[in-house]
Amino acid sequence: MGEYDPSFFRFPLGGADPGEVWLVTSDGRVIGSGGGFTAFQELPRRPLREAAARAAQGESGTTVVPGSLGRQEIVAFAPVSGVGPAGTLGWNVVTAHSVDSVSLPETNARRQGLIAAIVLALTTLVVFGWLWIFVLRPLFRLQSEAERIAYGDLSKNVEVIRYDEIGLIARALERIRVLLVRQRIQGDKPARKRPPVEKES
Repeated sequence: MGEYDPSFFRFPLGGADPGEVWLVTSDGRVIGSGGGFTAFQELPRRPLREAAARAAQGESGTTVVPGSLGRQEIVAFAPVSGVGPAGTLGWNVVTAHSVDSVSLPETNARRQGLIAAIVLALTTLVVFGWLWIFVLRPLFRLQSEAERIAYGDLSKNVEVIRYDEIGLIARALERIRVLLVRQRIQGDKPARKRPPVEKES
């Protein structure tokens, strides 16, 4: 018969942050954890229970639990041993860390690749937005104005709002429109009749 204080284990087990850690008995029952737990419950996942069973046999090591990207875990396990009284109790420690939380070359490469992809996507978005606002949209507007003039609609001015190359094209279209309007007005004027010439007798 004995008793133990579960809150006593929080400090030594807290060193596993940001992962999860459990202190289990020889038959895999939880008696301590870095987070909340129910005394003598089973470990929540099968890979953890398998790791606890291996630790109960005196083994220690790590395993990688496969899963989808971002959900892989590194599970470590080891028996509690030593010359103190806890060494003969058959307790074991099981920890679980997300692969993303561990500084590994593969993890760092994947994280750097994700950052590079985000930066590239943002740069592409900014460049395309700039091209759309300052180049493509004004060119599409000039295209519609040129088509309107080509179909004979001279009722509206070609608005010149810029003073760069696109503005030069807009001013040229406006001059063409003005010339066409003048030609149309001159073509609509009735021709003047000449007065009759009197013949000298």
